[in-house]
Amino acid sequence: VKSNGLIGIDSSPPHVPGVELFRGPTGALVVTGLIPASAAWGSKLSIGDCVLGVEGLSVSGLNEAATMLRLSGPKGSFTEVQVNNKGVVVLMRDTPFTPEQQLQQEKHHQQQHQQQQQHQQQQQQQRQQQQMLASDGGMMMGGMPRMPW
Repeated sequence: VKSNGLIGIDSSPPHVPGVELFRGPTGALVVTGLIPASAAWGSKLSIGDCVLGVEGLSVSGLNEAATMLRLSGPKGSFTEVQVNNKGVVVLMRDTPFTPEQQLQQEKHHQQQHQQQQQHQQQQQQQRQQQQMLASDGGMMMGGMPRMPW
């Protein structure tokens, strides 16, 4: 245990189980990455799993950073993660999690979120165009009737 000069105070960075999370468009907190050689890497967790709670407390409404704080703790300690389809998964906190890493992860997830939004907008525009074509009522642009050929 590192000390900052005061007896009994740990100044080492908090540790997490080696999982990356992202709040998806549906509001679910989704596992988007497992850090190689971490406790999460060898666990029952999979990319795409939805995290429902940490230590018996719901993560509903919490962003990724707040959830990572709930997951963090002293190196070598354990945490319980409630997963949608797997029940409780016990993971060791073995991966340092510094503020710089948290910022990098948040930037990465913001980029993913923007890409998802752009993709959804493109899909919506395509659906609207298809609906307009389907509801044309036999008329072409400008109100001219279609000629049966």
